[in-house]
Amino acid sequence: MQNQQSKGNLYVFSAAILWSFGGAFIKLIPWSPISLACIRGLIAAVVFIFYRKSIKVHLTKTTLLGGVALFFTTFFFIIANKYTTSANAIVLQYTAPVYVILLGVFVRHIRPERIDLIAVTLTILGIVVFFIDSMNAGSMLGNIMGLLSGVSFATVLFISSGKDAKPADIYYTGYLFNLLLIPFVIFDSSFSVTLSSALAVLFLGVVQLGLAYILFSRGIQKTTAVSASVITAIEPILNPVWALIVIGERPSFISVMAGIFVVFVITAYNFIKVKLSAKQRALSNKKTTHSNTRP
Repeated sequence: MQNQQSKGNLYVFSAAILWSFGGAFIKLIPWSPISLACIRGLIAAVVFIFYRKSIKVHLTKTTLLGGVALFFTTFFFIIANKYTTSANAIVLQYTAPVYVILLGVFVRHIRPERIDLIAVTLTILGIVVFFIDSMNAGSMLGNIMGLLSGVSFATVLFISSGKDAKPADIYYTGYLFNLLLIPFVIFDSSFSVTLSSALAVLFLGVVQLGLAYILFSRGIQKTTAVSASVITAIEPILNPVWALIVIGERPSFISVMAGIFVVFVITAYNFIKVKLSAKQRALSNKKTTHSNTRP
């Protein structure tokens, strides 16, 4: 069990690294949010067809709800990046752990452990400090879209971690919803394909979305929704790094220090969770052994 959760955490962590390229590359493409969301999502759908080795859609209540949540997560995130800074968009999306805990309490009646609450609180605190000096730069529409992206991303995490969930089917379904946006692309006057925009959207669709969610689909079933939401907080730490390299956005000293703080929290949280899990299993095995040897 411990080994499986470690693998799950590694997959989720790898997915978060690939997601972190989104902000910078979205800003490189001069298309409308609808056109960009549509093309990127459909490219990711093709990636999942090769991964699943099937074009079929397996619709269930879980797959449909999760797919809708993923569609709105990616759509809201692109709008947020177009109308506010990439820093604002990503920090507002990463309010997701709060909603994951709330969903667990009200839907599954799961009482969060103290370590979960502490980790989520410290993570959100670090992220808020990380972007505190840039919050005033964002437009109201972009900030609202960023918050809505956080709510829908929390729903994706929550549904994907369910026992009966099939993450690969959920994400594939979510990408196919972008077919509904094709008419808007046809009438988009800003939509013109150049070599740079084609390469950028291919990277976003194949690597940043497709491959990332394949890794995430393999990891989310081996860990918890709360753990995944905390681990993926590495994305808003790396996001400004790529923004600096690609489009020249430069984080402040405070942002750098807050980033180090969040990475420390993530590392400490996972270390403590593994230790607590091992301790609980040892106690459980001890009780089982004692029970079996009782005369």
